Amino acid sequence: MTSFKGELDLDGNTGPDSPFCISNDDVYLRFREKKLNNFDKRSQVLRVPVKNLNSLTHQEKQDIINNCQRFNMAFYSTEKAITKKHLTEFALQFGLSSLDANPLSDDDGISSIQVSDISDTKEFIPYTNKSIQWHTDGYYNDAGHMVRSVILHCEMQAESGGENEFFDHEILYILIRDKNPAYVKALMETDAMSIPPSVGADGTVIRPERIGPVFSISKEGDLHMRYTARTKSISWKRDAVLEEALSFMTSLLASDSEYKVKARLSPGEGIICNNVLHNRNSFIDGKKNRRLVFRARYFERIAS
Repeated sequence: MTSFKGELDLDGNTGPDSPFCISNDDVYLRFREKKLNNFDKRSQVLRVPVKNLNSLTHQEKQDIINNCQRFNMAFYSTEKAITKKHLTEFALQFGLSSLDANPLSDDDGISSIQVSDISDTKEFIPYTNKSIQWHTDGYYNDAGHMVRSVILHCEMQAESGGENEFFDHEILYILIRDKNPAYVKALMETDAMSIPPSVGADGTVIRPERIGPVFSISKEGDLHMRYTARTKSISWKRDAVLEEALSFMTSLLASDSEYKVKARLSPGEGIICNNVLHNRNSFIDGKKNRRLVFRARYFERIAS
């Protein structure tokens, strides 16, 4: 069992500049006003056309950075064929270099997400055509290896379905804090959520149990979120306020919120984000159109 306690500034003691500290009401209210006023989910605002993914122009790069600063996400589109090497070179332009490779990723650390019959992958929902519930990537990682940013790039679209929804975790924080600041405090407790250990077929522990918060604040004052809606993959601390907070958060994610961003990525399109909440609808592959998405997860946050 590993715990986040003592490894993160979970109480928000990051100085007066972080709007995510419960005690920083004035800073929070200024941040809240700017964040909500800046929100605009129109595709022409969020999507940045780029000529060469691995060699952005100054304006292309700045447009992506601006969107990530405003929404924690930016969509892009390119008409040129790319390789996964192009993706790593794209990421480097935003200060992303430390890939979170996992046993199911390719040798280069990037995962090829596609329906698979391979025994090592077919039990994992991303490698099926089933829907994926709301989550942030790497919610089961330890405090020293938190996934701060994610790139999803569509190489091939399914014949039908496969849409994603995205929800900026900072806006979710605002909606929860506005409802009840005690909810945020409960979600920041170091023992709020527990991820059970991953055990192999032979009984070997692949990953130990992880115990930690939903919301935490980095030393730089940025908000990080760990969450999955899958009940099988998580257990929660028995606490009345936490239960209320989770119920409210679940209702927000299930609602037709104006802050949800929906997208069905086409070939050549992708998203780069600061690990915002996202889900995926089920899909149907055709004989030729087999959905393929490259996923790169990084320990760094997108540099501004």
